[in-house]
Amino acid sequence: MHKNVSALKIAVPVRDDKGLESTIEEHFGRAAYFALIEVVNGKIVRVTVLKNPLRYHGPGDLPRLLKSYGVNVVLANRVGQRAQEFFKELGIKLVPGFSGSVAEAVRRYLQGEVGRRGAQGPEEISRMGSGF
Repeated sequence: MHKNVSALKIAVPVRDDKGLESTIEEHFGRAAYFALIEVVNGKIVRVTVLKNPLRYHGPGDLPRLLKSYGVNVVLANRVGQRAQEFFKELGIKLVPGFSGSVAEAVRRYLQGEVGRRGAQGPEEISRMGSGF
């Protein structure tokens, strides 16, 4: 008998190489690193930090890079319109509006605290209050 297994590979653009304690980069395209989090049945099973090999990149390069690593969800703070379009074309779910640590963002995402009604950065989230 087979069990239903739910698996995700989440990428988060970050400023530093501190695993789950890495700080989310304010703008996706400027990330020095990407935290890659593998989640199986709602539990984190592996965390890898990838140094961004494409600091100087063209349109679509970073979304394609993450796709090549098997990423199917990106948690970010702000993402440019063109990158958003590439993620959509590649079938990668993009969830903006996250800031702080990777651990906190992943926890919030896994608990269903997503979307934030289109929030694009920490200032919008703080203005919305905590009534969600």
